[in-house]
Amino acid sequence: YIYRFPGRKLLLASLVGVSAIPGTTLAFPLYFLIAHLKLANNLLGVFLPLLVSPFGVFLMWLYLSSTDCRAVVQAGRIDGAREIRIFRSLVAPLASPAIVTVFLLIIVSIWNNYLLPYLVLSNPRLQPVTVGLAQWVAYGGANVGSSHQLLYTLIVTGAIVFVLPVLVLFL
Repeated sequence: YIYRFPGRKLLLASLVGVSAIPGTTLAFPLYFLIAHLKLANNLLGVFLPLLVSPFGVFLMWLYLSSTDCRAVVQAGRIDGAREIRIFRSLVAPLASPAIVTVFLLIIVSIWNNYLLPYLVLSNPRLQPVTVGLAQWVAYGGANVGSSHQLLYTLIVTGAIVFVLPVLVLFL
């Protein structure tokens, strides 16, 4: 461990415990918090809760505890570097694979999120593609006939276009 402080095991256990709670159980309390902060019907109300994930913090801790980061930090301290310089010049380059992995996981979770934008955003212009595709599917199930076939063609096309940015991000 780079930093030893009282309660670090309790903090780690609580992070793992919070990661085990399904996101749908926290959706309504999170919505009430977003509404109280007056972020409802605002894109910040969707992005802010998803930027920091307990799983991402746990993954970073796991990666940094598996590498020999402690020796690098101690060498930086011996050389007289301040903590911010040690982080920026030594720890961040060492942890760049984990940082990129957590970044990609957060971007994909924001991109694929359906429930939180559905609850928070009431303006159709702000709603993401996931909500729009779900509404098209619900509308297509109510219709029958030739318009039904055309609607499902649009849904499949929208789903392919929806997946393309994620594919580009991973390539």
